[in-house]
Amino acid sequence: VRRYTVGVGFSPQRVHRVYNAVDPDEFVPRRPREEVRQALGLASGELAVGAFAHLSRKKGHADLLNAVARVPVDVPFRLFCVGNGPCREALQRQAGELGIAGRVHFLDYRRDVADLMRAMDVMALPSHREPFGIVYVEAMLARLPVVACNAGGAPEVVDEGVTGCLVPPHSPDRLAAALSALLTSPSRRRQMGEAGRNRAVERFSLARMVTETESVYREVIRSRNRQPSRQGPMD
Repeated sequence: VRRYTVGVGFSPQRVHRVYNAVDPDEFVPRRPREEVRQALGLASGELAVGAFAHLSRKKGHADLLNAVARVPVDVPFRLFCVGNGPCREALQRQAGELGIAGRVHFLDYRRDVADLMRAMDVMALPSHREPFGIVYVEAMLARLPVVACNAGGAPEVVDEGVTGCLVPPHSPDRLAAALSALLTSPSRRRQMGEAGRNRAVERFSLARMVTETESVYREVIRSRNRQPSRQGPMD
């Protein structure tokens, strides 16, 4: 967003970036993990990948389905697409054509996102362009490793190799490799999940967003006070 704003003519000195935030005290699951997993029909030991987004082309669901079809069949997992949108029918048809309809579930729009994330093992959303991607922060608060695209604002949220994996846009093979690596390594998922939680609380907290916003206002006020008055002697 900052690059775009500067690109259309704003002076870089007048553009201040303040990240969005998620309040950890507000994004709290209400139901136990196992209860939610049972409601989703997950068996013990079966892994779950969640994609939380509007079902539109730019979110990369088609690439994600192609990646799921490339993950070895001996990795027991299911993909849950949470959200709705104009691409739903096309995505459902694609899942059928790829032979993975039994591993992919479309849950429509939900209000219990924190509960659903708690039931997942990985969050994957390979958006081709994402100004920020607040869902990545929510996933990190839920201690989930994140798989995203190295595009838009995602690299500023997801720390590659530390809190998740970044892959090039439109790269199902790289996406499948990232998913496989996480799904077959409980220790890696756990380490990335803890690192993600710490990063979300420290870097994308509501308190930090407020502090940085106030700092921008103070700087604007100071700069205006430093400007010479244009008023005449009788004004």
